[in-house]
Amino acid sequence: QMVGIFLLLPSFAYAALTSCPATATRVAAVPPLAEWVASQGGDVSVVQAADAAQLGVGLVAARAVRRGDRLLSVPEELAITAESALRFELLGAYLVEFEPYLADYSFIAVALLNEERLGEQSILAPWLSSACWQVEQHDLPLLWPL
Repeated sequence: QMVGIFLLLPSFAYAALTSCPATATRVAAVPPLAEWVASQGGDVSVVQAADAAQLGVGLVAARAVRRGDRLLSVPEELAITAESALRFELLGAYLVEFEPYLADYSFIAVALLNEERLGEQSILAPWLSSACWQVEQHDLPLLWPL
């Protein structure tokens, strides 16, 4: 099963972003990640990474596309969701106690921290160790100026 996740931001949020000097490094890190996603059963052949000016790194169509075309697919095993966090072998047993009290993003955040803790043993190690994951201040909406 494939999962598609897209984050759409309102236009006023774009104005709050500043240029990222590491954007070229992050764009260059995408092709190896695309190969990794493909090796895991995904498909990102329709898109390519591009410098999105003040927005950092974006994806653009690498060929002509039509409405309804699938632009990318990522295997569910490579996606962290609240449900997958609750199914984690060790972590899920602890998280399930908090299920009615915490929002989904809390489970995702804890699961992501766990994947980072696992390091090279994580299925997400190629992504987490890449320049694409190196978070800049402008990547976090919490840190955007208002």
